[in-house]
Amino acid sequence: MKRKTMKRKTNDLLGTQLDWAVAQALCLKATISKACLVFVDGCIFMPSVYWEHAGPIIECEFIHIHGSVLSNGDTHWHSLKVHETKTGCHMGYGPSPLTAAMRCFVTSKLGYEIEIPEVLK
Repeated sequence: MKRKTMKRKTNDLLGTQLDWAVAQALCLKATISKACLVFVDGCIFMPSVYWEHAGPIIECEFIHIHGSVLSNGDTHWHSLKVHETKTGCHMGYGPSPLTAAMRCFVTSKLGYEIEIPEVLK
């Protein structure tokens, strides 16, 4: 039975949607629990929240993260990954450094729009 999916812009992914997309970009076999959490090899996988999950990706992929304070006082984060073999770069934006970095990573591997399981809406 084919799982229903929906298209989402990578820079709109949050939480479990983003965690699942990161697992896909890493070619990991991920499962989604009834509580809509992502598990890899029986362990919870949350690179959008946990530095210990995202840090190795950021380091390996040479993702640069920068923050700025907006005029209303909110903090905005953006990330950048420059390609050595191609011209150009990929960017990610978000409310936290890990969200921005993981959006950047997913964009670099899967593109600006991806299919995610409908259960994650």
